Amino acid sequence: MSTSPQPDRAGRVTLSLVVPLYDVERYLPDLLDSIAAQEPGPYDLQCVFVDDGSPDGSADLVERWIDEARPAGVDALLIRQANAGVSAARNRGLAAATGEWVGFPDSDDALGERWCAEVAAFVLEHGDAATAVATNLVKHIEAEGRLLDNHSLRFKFQDGARVVRLADEPHFLQMHAASTCFRRADLERSGIRFLPGLHASEDALFVADVLAAAPDPALGVVPGAVYRYRKRASADSAVDRYRTRAETWFERFDLGYLPALARLAAERGHVPAWFQNQVLYELKWLLVAEEREATKAHVLTPEQRVAFLGRVSSVLAHIDDALILDYRVTPLNRETRALLLALKGSPVPPLPLLARGARGTVEVRSLFVGRAPEEEVVVRGRVVRPLGTTAAPLHHFDQTLVQERRTVLPATRRAEVRLDGERFDLALPRLRDPLPVRGLRLLRRTAGRALRRVAPAGRRRGGRDTPLRMPGVRDIVS
Repeated sequence: MSTSPQPDRAGRVTLSLVVPLYDVERYLPDLLDSIAAQEPGPYDLQCVFVDDGSPDGSADLVERWIDEARPAGVDALLIRQANAGVSAARNRGLAAATGEWVGFPDSDDALGERWCAEVAAFVLEHGDAATAVATNLVKHIEAEGRLLDNHSLRFKFQDGARVVRLADEPHFLQMHAASTCFRRADLERSGIRFLPGLHASEDALFVADVLAAAPDPALGVVPGAVYRYRKRASADSAVDRYRTRAETWFERFDLGYLPALARLAAERGHVPAWFQNQVLYELKWLLVAEEREATKAHVLTPEQRVAFLGRVSSVLAHIDDALILDYRVTPLNRETRALLLALKGSPVPPLPLLARGARGTVEVRSLFVGRAPEEEVVVRGRVVRPLGTTAAPLHHFDQTLVQERRTVLPATRRAEVRLDGERFDLALPRLRDPLPVRGLRLLRRTAGRALRRVAPAGRRRGGRDTPLRMPGVRDIVS
């Protein structure tokens, strides 16, 4: 059953929600209830459900909801198709959408009661300036029955509803299409669609395509529009399952990021900083996951592990060295920064630090690729003879590109370290320092030199040279 959408009226906006359905019968009632519970606002709502050949009763549940529980004034329709994947289902639903703005909520998630009202009010006031509108994602931890506001990109919403130019603030990333709204006319004009056959990062790449198509992309952020993302207790969502397929480790690069990077580089002569940050954000999670046994890529064969790092190297060819060292979207430790530079084939700064060792000793820890630099340690004006020196390989995907040398010294709070003649003044972090402060001090003290070597003139902004800066205190955790 379907009703015709109401015509646009002054002071109102039409919203379309495109919802793909596949094996979600046990979760779908939460989304349908949340749509029915939307508070009134300056909007008219259309819901387009696409049954992607679901093997359960999801489509029948939607059909009953349309006939029996759909709120008055809400246009709704159900489209059925053979299974073709979430991207194809979203594209099919987009073709049937009629709203000025369109969103793609996942069928196992739910919307806060004011989601539609907040989005509508925002686009009526700021829609002309925003390329896409991000709503406030919070996690529904199903196993614990609670909401958790700890998404790594939640900082976007700290300063209230606003429009952010990505040229000015390239660390404002939006990776989740399901919690984002898009101007339908832009999608129709550009022909941008979700990429079929992609089983990882399809959301992030769709959002990036939309932003990249704009001459001056800007992201609207709406903290009052809460999107409840379900973290399934059964751990059987598409996000949970992607690690079990070797293909997903390559698809996001072969079908998505590598073509997008090449296209942007060819069209503009450079890759925008915000998209470089998005690539680093994706890589950070993949590389950090490999450091933990529980999240390692066990599904990859030894040959595939080598091939995967080859894909990463190809991607990094489009990423600036300075941005790797200055990346501040999320915490990124010195070892991972060094690994990224090594995979890119760029010089790796030693990033030395002074850390507490065992039994009252301290350690000078420095990173290197290939030959270890000549090292000399001076304490209180005198060259100190080390108590011992070891080199520890840092393994990633069974490969060793970066090593860390640890030189053990008698206890001291400060030391001057000379690596191949270059001087570094190091200080032991105080125990009362919180970890973010300690991480900032250790990295900032050494990487500043590397930044100046990579880009001595700084970056251009508004016709002036602006100095490169390291992450703020809250941005870095070692």
